[in-house]
Amino acid sequence: MIFSYVLIAILSLWGLSFFHEGFHNDYLSKDKTNAIKGISILMVFIGHSLQYITNNGYEFAGVGDTPFLLIRRFSGQLVVVMFLFYSGYGISESFKKNGKEYVDRMPSHRILSTIINFNIAVVFFIIIAYFLDEPLSFNKVILSLLGWESVGNSNWYIFCIVACYILTFLVFKFINKQHITSSIVISIVAFSILLSYLKPSYWYNTLWAYALGILFSIHKEEIECFLKKHWMKSLLITSGLFLLLFFIRNGYRGIPYNMLSICFALLVIILSMKVSIGNKALYWIGANLFPFYIYQRIPMILISHKYPELLINYPLVFMFLCLLISLLITYAYRYWRVSFR
Repeated sequence: MIFSYVLIAILSLWGLSFFHEGFHNDYLSKDKTNAIKGISILMVFIGHSLQYITNNGYEFAGVGDTPFLLIRRFSGQLVVVMFLFYSGYGISESFKKNGKEYVDRMPSHRILSTIINFNIAVVFFIIIAYFLDEPLSFNKVILSLLGWESVGNSNWYIFCIVACYILTFLVFKFINKQHITSSIVISIVAFSILLSYLKPSYWYNTLWAYALGILFSIHKEEIECFLKKHWMKSLLITSGLFLLLFFIRNGYRGIPYNMLSICFALLVIILSMKVSIGNKALYWIGANLFPFYIYQRIPMILISHKYPELLINYPLVFMFLCLLISLLITYAYRYWRVSFR
């Protein structure tokens, strides 16, 4: 099982470059952020695969299974942190460049397009559930289309990111520029607190990274200047805070884990100023994040239902088949996606 993480490590190291002097000025470019998102979504893929492998009774007694589980437990919800950070950063950068024009297009280009494409995926999962004779109530179907419930699909991230888009739109549309920073922070923190009363911790324990992405964009010049001037000190202090929060956190709960997520995002940003990932496969996966994320459970559901013994006896084969099929679906996604020009 550890081979799955070894493969990600190989992809990450293939084409990696390090600046001993100076910095990568394109560390927040689309290519560079897509490469990091590619690593993250492969980690998510492993986590999702693990759910089906565990549910089918795999005992984790093979060679490399112990370090595999340690890496999985260490990474936890941190695998989604950079998605949230880069989403917040990207929206804020677009707002800085295009102002009111971008804000006016957010309801269709960001919010509605995400909801429609998500619902197309949900329909596929509903059809699969029907053919697998898994009963779905009317309420569950309706709530799954809203992202509040699941019919076998991944749903919490889409619900939360759409909610963050809506909150951001309202702030950008109706709040004065001098109050945007505080309004974004307050709205995202309030949203995470509300979710803490309604949903499990993984729904809300990384959301502050989204607000951090917006704040980083708004104050980018000052932050970059500071980090470049005190790069090593920033790296050591952030690493120390990360380790401290990691060991004192209360599982995956609330404020401590959100603070851990913020430290993790900052740590990745600081490192990416010096370290550049140059693997084109990771670029492609990160650039096609949505379909790879939202459709990867389809082969997992079908194979685990049809060949449950495969997950017990050959979990790596199961993961490889699911990865291959997910990549094919991702490649074909352009034929049914909805986009607004």
